[in-house]
Amino acid sequence: MNNVHFLFQRLRNNFFIKIFLYLGITGGIMLSCDEDPERLGLNLLPNDDFVDVKRDSSFAIDAFTIGPERIVTSNKTVVHLGCYNDPVFGNLRADFMIQMTPTGYRNFGDNIVVDTVELNIGYSLVVGDTMFIPQFEVYRLISPLLDSVDYYSDTDPSGYMGGSNLVLGDINSPDSSYLNVRLSNDIGNFLMGFANEDDTTFYVKDSVFDSRFYGIYVKTICPNQMGNIIGTQDIRLQVKFHSDSISEGTYTFYWDSESDIYDPYRDKEVNIFVHESNPPGIPHLNDNYLDTAIYVQSMGGTQAIINIQGLEALKQQHEKIIINKAEIFIPVLQDSSELALFPPPVQMGLRPEGGEYEYVPDDIIYSTYNYNQRITLTYLNGRYNSYRNGYYFFLTKYFQDYFDGLTTSTSFRLYSAWLNTGKGHTDFSAADYNRVILGSGTNLSNKLTFILAYTIIN
Repeated sequence: MNNVHFLFQRLRNNFFIKIFLYLGITGGIMLSCDEDPERLGLNLLPNDDFVDVKRDSSFAIDAFTIGPERIVTSNKTVVHLGCYNDPVFGNLRADFMIQMTPTGYRNFGDNIVVDTVELNIGYSLVVGDTMFIPQFEVYRLISPLLDSVDYYSDTDPSGYMGGSNLVLGDINSPDSSYLNVRLSNDIGNFLMGFANEDDTTFYVKDSVFDSRFYGIYVKTICPNQMGNIIGTQDIRLQVKFHSDSISEGTYTFYWDSESDIYDPYRDKEVNIFVHESNPPGIPHLNDNYLDTAIYVQSMGGTQAIINIQGLEALKQQHEKIIINKAEIFIPVLQDSSELALFPPPVQMGLRPEGGEYEYVPDDIIYSTYNYNQRITLTYLNGRYNSYRNGYYFFLTKYFQDYFDGLTTSTSFRLYSAWLNTGKGHTDFSAADYNRVILGSGTNLSNKLTFILAYTIIN
């Protein structure tokens, strides 16, 4: 009996000991949570290695709107056409120049006579009035588009086009998927004239064809209304003819938009975007005025310059700074109802303005292969955040390089972007129309912010 009593006493004592140990450890942990998490562990360092952790969001930020800004618009797989009158950003006109491809040699017969020529454009709406039918003019190109040249959104077409407008009558839209229009037989006579000369090499897509027919320039006629912008990958020039042996024939030339951009005989294209120089809703453009809003538009429109002040002084004060986090947040000023009418860019880009870097090193694409060998991409910077209604940029690596003396710029160019997976970074958006109004560094209620968390090592 005594042995049983002794065992019971021992178990009870062990139980209370465990309870006291548990409460002591838990209390210690709870008390340690009162310490600033950014300073945890500093008491373990010797005094001569003291570090100081800071979090600063007080840096002054200068931001202003510039534009229109030219962007590369050649070597794309879509071209745009139309006029769109944006109530804030003003009027935008989209024209294009393209080369074309023959559909191969065939036996046309002798004494070919051109009956009609028709231009067909399959399209999808990009922005604007769904019922509006774009009207345009068509000209032959008299100068070639060179494969080795990058063409920009502000290219002057006057040095490439020649002759008179080839369009006969109004442009029609039999349904909501394509446009068609009669063209002058002059272009048909030129294209079919080589068949009359029995020149079979002209109708094979190679340097012979490209050296004789340079393509067409399509110029939009802007209406006094909202209008629209359409995008197309399907452009066909159909020549209807008859000859001694063919009573009714059709031959098609088309814009080959699907070939690899490195194909030496790929059809070249150039989109030309003409923006209003004094847009009605942007009070300060190209004057470096620090307005409460900045304005960004795709298709070679407006961009913004962001200058972060005070970093050089911080850099000079300390021998070594470790950047824990550098974050820029740019808020959207439009509410959900306005964003439904004018969708913002899904992707924004931020590039150093000046300095040693063309791109920020934080813009990294992470790729993995899934089960069926498709690539999954994740891109971190500049994606629209619907929860916060704005854009985040995390630039920790860039600013570490800045404080280490590897780059000198604290200014950035903000633009509407698309993700160029081939190059591993964002490029200027030329394929979609989007625009956004953003809070600047002087907007007190919805402000562009820069947060720098860093450690000073003394």
